[in-house]
Amino acid sequence: MKILFIECSDFYSFPIGGQLSYLRSLIASIEVEPYLVGISLNDCHKIGQWTKRNINGTEFPFFCVGTVGKKSPLDKFVPYRVRFVLWLYKFREQILSSGANAIFVQTQESALPFLNYIDIPIVLRLAGATNPLRGSRFFWARFKILEQVYEWCITRCVLPRVTKVIGINSECEELCNRLGVSNYEYIALGVDQSIFFPHDKILSKEKIGFDPNVPVFIFVGRLSQIKGIGLLIDAFSKVLGEFSQAKLLIVGDGEERENIEKVICVKGLENSIRMVGSVSRDQLPNFLNASDVFVITSLAEGVPNAMLEAMACGLPVVATSVGGIPEVIKTGFNGILVHTRNATEVAEGMITAYKKSHLLGTGALSTINKSYSMKNVAETIRRMFEEAIASSAK
Repeated sequence: MKILFIECSDFYSFPIGGQLSYLRSLIASIEVEPYLVGISLNDCHKIGQWTKRNINGTEFPFFCVGTVGKKSPLDKFVPYRVRFVLWLYKFREQILSSGANAIFVQTQESALPFLNYIDIPIVLRLAGATNPLRGSRFFWARFKILEQVYEWCITRCVLPRVTKVIGINSECEELCNRLGVSNYEYIALGVDQSIFFPHDKILSKEKIGFDPNVPVFIFVGRLSQIKGIGLLIDAFSKVLGEFSQAKLLIVGDGEERENIEKVICVKGLENSIRMVGSVSRDQLPNFLNASDVFVITSLAEGVPNAMLEAMACGLPVVATSVGGIPEVIKTGFNGILVHTRNATEVAEGMITAYKKSHLLGTGALSTINKSYSMKNVAETIRRMFEEAIASSAK
């Protein structure tokens, strides 16, 4: 089976976040022929032609529809995803010349250029929050009225017309039920356990220059407003009252990085908080295994891929109770859920999780082994492609 994986991404490092991490793991695990359609940074690939892209050490056919990057003034004003959809319309025929048997997308708007244009199945995976405007880097895009416009003009147009909708949490199911969509199937996220697994914690801490006895907390993700990192920093400053030598690793990059660095300086936490920046997928397990507790204080989420990767490394999770997180994290078993956006309560959760890190970490690893193996997820999606292709051929 030839499958078009269409994503507003370079399939390598941009944009930072769980959606790309998930897709890279899926492509490496699924037994199909992946054909990748995406973007490049700073003219790295020829636009409008099928070339090659190396992912996880393997070369795949790659079609670049356009270039984004810091050199373009448009990047400051026009969302990447808007331009990406326009480019898909522009190169639609060349993309489909690959002879693909099916299309896989992770955003509603990416399916628009192909609806009713050609008779091949489209599988849409609802990734993260069901409305992408909630996490936009543009302040004007986060107004409630625009979220409603997106749902009415795009989501309601796309979901009933694609062949299959994959949901990752109850929020996805509720959206489909509200829109009367029957082509829905729940498929959990998956973690590549050949990369994410527990290492020796003492050695891991020493490797990044930390005392093995120092409590280490970690956040991994895009540095955006929706991640609520200000609350995390406030909570961590209270944790220091219990563990004065504790450290916080903030791994990732994004539009809020400069503001976060300013907050850290104002609070005088430069010696306690390390801004790691973006790291490669191969490096990330080193930082996770050097940590004791994974913390995420988002305003909205689907099911964070970074959270599952941390759990696969044996870390307990402290998280705000939003999106699909409560479907994964069970207080007292694999982590602690915080039901308010209160820094004191988050800090109490972090302290408790550290003190019970061995017990809760064992529960976290058990959760991944039971329900979130990428090998099993990839096989389920492969069978879905087979069924969709067979059905469209009738």
